[in-house]
Amino acid sequence: MDRRRLVMLLAPGLFVLASFQLTHWLRHPVPPAWSPNVVDATSVSGIRWQELTPTLEVPGLNAACELREQEVRVALGDGFSTWTASPFVLAGDIEADALQRIYRRTILPASQAMNSEYFSRTPTEPITLLLFSRAETYEATAERLFGDRHVSVYGYYRPRERMVLVNLATGSGTLVHELTHALMHFDYPNAPAWLQEGLASLHEHGEYVTEAGQWVLRGRVNWRLHDLPDSNLDQWRLGELLARGDLRGDDEASWYALARYLCLFLQDRHALANVYRDMRERDRGIPNDFVEDDWIALPHRPDDVMSDHQGEETLDSDEIEPLLQAFGANDIDTIELRFRNWVDQLSVRRQTRPTVSARMAHWF
Repeated sequence: MDRRRLVMLLAPGLFVLASFQLTHWLRHPVPPAWSPNVVDATSVSGIRWQELTPTLEVPGLNAACELREQEVRVALGDGFSTWTASPFVLAGDIEADALQRIYRRTILPASQAMNSEYFSRTPTEPITLLLFSRAETYEATAERLFGDRHVSVYGYYRPRERMVLVNLATGSGTLVHELTHALMHFDYPNAPAWLQEGLASLHEHGEYVTEAGQWVLRGRVNWRLHDLPDSNLDQWRLGELLARGDLRGDDEASWYALARYLCLFLQDRHALANVYRDMRERDRGIPNDFVEDDWIALPHRPDDVMSDHQGEETLDSDEIEPLLQAFGANDIDTIELRFRNWVDQLSVRRQTRPTVSARMAHWF
């Protein structure tokens, strides 16, 4: 057989193979390497959280959760389990026993810790948590249910449905990150973008400690430190971070890192909870501009943020005054200088490309 006939015979097959591969690449633009998120709950593993903070009864919430569980079970179909502990409706491609373990070991401690330190308003509607053991199932379900493609490798929050989707293989911290968004939704829906994403990102990697006689969740240094700009460059722009209504776009990774580490800086100064509560109470004194239809899922971002602040980016005095008070500063430039000096003292620049160990991948 001559070369020309051989090429003609093989060409169709090679074309089909190349088409399939190209489709796969375009459909799954997941970064080749990423870092796991871990919240160490070892210290609170034996605590009976239900007795520490009784759940406030919301009329009709239990019935709404039962109805939501039925709807989710029908939508997901075979191969998925569901389980409910008001206000949370859990579902996933794992056994119901595993869902209960995740609730006891991750969801309950995190929600109780955040409620005791930050949140004064509890959920009045079901929060649905879709948990997937494999990235493939996570991506396929996101597209099948909502048409969401090119989603974050970690997870994201859909505010309109009060629904979280999480790739469990990325670690327990991913679930706590998205859980923070879902709980903050009810407590402080108008929170500025830096605080929304900063607090959620802070909670993606940390541990539980006791302070003033109560268990609290404390963020620790993680892989986002690598995304901070050098402190001697003009890329920090703390004032712009505070004014931004959206952290996506140019230098997106840097904005997320700045938001997280500003929150870590505040946490280390024992000021984060006070700043959060002060900003929230100032906001509650103003008419709430939250509009339900404006809350949409934006799956193309690395970590879906719940902000609907999309207007002109200007600093609000009610938002920066709590920060100025926390630092005893007269202007943002003073805070930025102290922030930069603090970051310079952090000794470790974390790598962003570790692999997920078998233990991490099966933490649930």
